[in-house]
Amino acid sequence: MKFKATIILLLVFAADILAFCVPDKEIDFTNKVTFDIINCRFNHALDLTDSLISADPENPLASVLKLAALGMRDVDLEMTVDSSLFLKTFSLSVEKINKYEEKHGISSYSKTMMGFSKAIHSTYFLRRKMYMSALQNGLDALKIMKEAKELDSSNTDVDFFLGLYDYAKAELRSRLWWVMFWYPGGKKEGIEKLIKCSKSACITKNAALLSLSDIYVTESDYSQASDLIPKLEQSFPESRFVFWNKAKFLEAKKLYFDAALVYNKLSVSYANTDSGIYNSLVTRNKEAAMYFKCGKKEKAAAICKEILSNPALNKRDLKRDTKKLLERINES
Repeated sequence: MKFKATIILLLVFAADILAFCVPDKEIDFTNKVTFDIINCRFNHALDLTDSLISADPENPLASVLKLAALGMRDVDLEMTVDSSLFLKTFSLSVEKINKYEEKHGISSYSKTMMGFSKAIHSTYFLRRKMYMSALQNGLDALKIMKEAKELDSSNTDVDFFLGLYDYAKAELRSRLWWVMFWYPGGKKEGIEKLIKCSKSACITKNAALLSLSDIYVTESDYSQASDLIPKLEQSFPESRFVFWNKAKFLEAKKLYFDAALVYNKLSVSYANTDSGIYNSLVTRNKEAAMYFKCGKKEKAAAICKEILSNPALNKRDLKRDTKKLLERINES
């Protein structure tokens, strides 16, 4: 009996080693960085991660969170702000994770860190329309995160990326059927994973809630969206990600005047952000479109003229779309 009890204890200890768990001393740090990222306070998030990297150079978590901050800044601004820093941070993250595994062994935690890094790296190639590189990194990330889940079934942090993949699989399969046709999962499974993640994950909990608010609007589940979006807005009052989802929700509900106000808030926020001028004009265009839809033609026309006279307008597509909108307003 004593031998059997010893074996059980060893198995429990081994399972604990392989389990996913952010070290207690880093939970507060992780919460602060992820809060800053969702609130679009990217510079502050980068300062925090750099401070921990300096204090603890071998720590892989700080580098992975820095990579997330850089990646989400690029998503927010719809451009790559600093390509060399992003790629350097990815390389350093991979190097630190490998060294961590050499010292501590392979675990659900180390696999999660590597999976996150690969997934974020794949978005870099997606933004450049380098689809084969994006696909390879994305498939590697999925494989690694599934391995992290196998090592610890209670690891719901990986469910964020696994859930997003399941949800988006229908579109991915239609574009990349020759690779994706045999992968399991679907929208329902993806949403279920994201819900689990939003309830108990350590790193990706709020990111899952943010994704769900967007998915609920896309799926016309307005009841769920109307419950979730105000809660996110209260928790993250500066988040342009939340503003975007709120504007899309109001537009879907045909509350065009209210949507115009949110697009205006987005435009002002982008105007006060480094490298945000293009999105400031894009959201100003959307504001004009909302005013046009709710019958405020003079206000909509004035905004269009303001956009077209802006010396920073250097994108042909936005200039063309704004001219077409102004023509429709004048013809109505």
